[in-house]
Amino acid sequence: MDNLHLQLNDDLYKNIATQTKISVSTEEAKQKVTNAVERYRDGTGTYTTLNPKHVEEMNKYIESI
Repeated sequence: MDNLHLQLNDDLYKNIATQTKISVSTEEAKQKVTNAVERYRDGTGTYTTLNPKHVEEMNKYIESI
């Protein structure tokens, strides 16, 4: 198992923590992947095209944190 350690600004962490469930169980993670694969296979998934400008903006934002 690999570990990921992040250092976040307190305000950013509080914002993320209040909007997002940070940890999931192994079973929940497996179910999420299974559901995603099923949506992909049956063509019901919705996907966002990669926008190079958005990627550049996000990279700049991440670097500024």
